[in-house]
Amino acid sequence: MDDVNEPHPTARRRDRNRIRQLRLIAKARYPGAFSQVEVARRLGVTVDTLRAWEGGRQRPWRKWWPRIAREFGVRVEDLGLDDDATTIT
Repeated sequence: MDDVNEPHPTARRRDRNRIRQLRLIAKARYPGAFSQVEVARRLGVTVDTLRAWEGGRQRPWRKWWPRIAREFGVRVEDLGLDDDATTIT
């Protein structure tokens, strides 16, 4: 029997990833520039890939982290992808 206080596994994955949250914050400021389609285009990935990253179904490879961070104007550590992400430039 499942513990009713235990969060759903998907919810736990989402908590470790701030990509969607960062995109929505940026989208509130610049609506046309931060749609999923536009962000995916600028990053050079498909919209499905960005959706998977945002939904916590996939995690971007480490080589993508600096590009994602630059897109949202944050540090790599602020993406919430890895606790050890300290020296990636």
